[in-house]
Amino acid sequence: MTLLELLHLMRKRIKLIVLLPLIFAIATAAFTYLALPNEYTATISMYVLSKNADSTTGDNVTYSDLTASQMLANDFAKLAQSERITNATADDLGMKSLDNYKISVTSSTTTRIIDLSVTGNSPQAVMTIANKMGEELSDTAVSIMNVQSVNILDSAQVPDHASGPPRLMYTLVALLAGLFLAIAIIVIADAVDTTVKSPEDAENSLGMPVTGRVPFIRELKKGTAGAAAMRTLPELQNAAKTLMANIRFSSLDTDIHTICVTSTLPNEGKTTVTIALGEAYASAGNSVLLVEGDMRRRSLANALKLAPSAGLYSVLTQEKTLQEVICPTGMRNLYLLDTEPNIPNPVDILSSHHYENLVKTLSGLFDYVIFDTPPLGTFIDAAVLGALTDGALLVVKRGATKRAMAQEVIKQLNQADVNTMGVVLTFCESDNSDYYYKYYTKEEMAVKSGQHARKNGRRDI
Repeated sequence: MTLLELLHLMRKRIKLIVLLPLIFAIATAAFTYLALPNEYTATISMYVLSKNADSTTGDNVTYSDLTASQMLANDFAKLAQSERITNATADDLGMKSLDNYKISVTSSTTTRIIDLSVTGNSPQAVMTIANKMGEELSDTAVSIMNVQSVNILDSAQVPDHASGPPRLMYTLVALLAGLFLAIAIIVIADAVDTTVKSPEDAENSLGMPVTGRVPFIRELKKGTAGAAAMRTLPELQNAAKTLMANIRFSSLDTDIHTICVTSTLPNEGKTTVTIALGEAYASAGNSVLLVEGDMRRRSLANALKLAPSAGLYSVLTQEKTLQEVICPTGMRNLYLLDTEPNIPNPVDILSSHHYENLVKTLSGLFDYVIFDTPPLGTFIDAAVLGALTDGALLVVKRGATKRAMAQEVIKQLNQADVNTMGVVLTFCESDNSDYYYKYYTKEEMAVKSGQHARKNGRRDI
């Protein structure tokens, strides 16, 4: 994964990127303020003078004396934290132990001054312990270490403000931890996600061009947009017009007049694409017929708010004529040929000569005939009907359609010798995304379609 791809993923999951670090930071801040009491530090400063082995008196301070005094800092740190000093200090103060207090000794490499600090929850207690420990440390150091004297420079005072805990640092660390965790979740989720996630992903994994892209539209997701409402959605209109243009560009050597629209599974936007594409052709002045190709679960009539009394089966059985069953949709140049429900053996009907002749007849009556077929991942109908049409479109739902299933559907279409023109990606990001579907030029679509045709051994543009 490249940095640019990671940035795209983070932008798509911006809520997680923002909320998780905030939750971590707020929770940590609340914990440090509610569960961790304030800490106070009292410090006593001592001047250490080591014995000079070369001097006969202790008044002559030499360079070696200064060096020896500086080297005593580590010894003082060990001594201050030894049980001898801590127990003696606790006994003098009438305390059981100093386990609840932090003791540290620091010194500069250029001085003989040592600072003894005591940290605890009580300002008065840390001052008292620091001063008493300074006395104990001074007496013990003179008696057991190579020290001439330890003098108290500054006694410890009652601290007037808390020295800890470092709540701000804890909060910042929690914020960064939440950010890293959010990024890790996004990367892992993307790695284990086997669905088609973008036009680039569709082209790379499915091996065919993305001929159209329907952006995410809230009304369509909720199912509240009927045919009339869909005509007023500019996003859908623009996507349909782009799809119509790309179909023309992708088939420069073949006139496309009959189109089969299918998908891998239900609820991927197949019927929406069928209606929108038909409306795009009709708005351009073409006569268009939408044909219900799903004899198991009709959807076109419901989406268009129509209730035809008869349909395709009546024509095949010669009970009705085409003129009697084809009905207008309410949009100029756009018509519907419905089918009756619960027709037995749909595949046998689609494979019959009667149906093949019907497709040819409809192609002669209308400029464009678009068939809405069942999902090919469930039924074989689309492969049978697709072989009778000039081309097929595979509708893929971004973030829902599995790559492996879409690949299997494309394999079935190829085995049936269907001219699969490309993929229509639905529920996509809005057009302000860098991943938004690029409007292919005539040359780009010709190249992509030519590559796909040569790969399948059917056409060479």
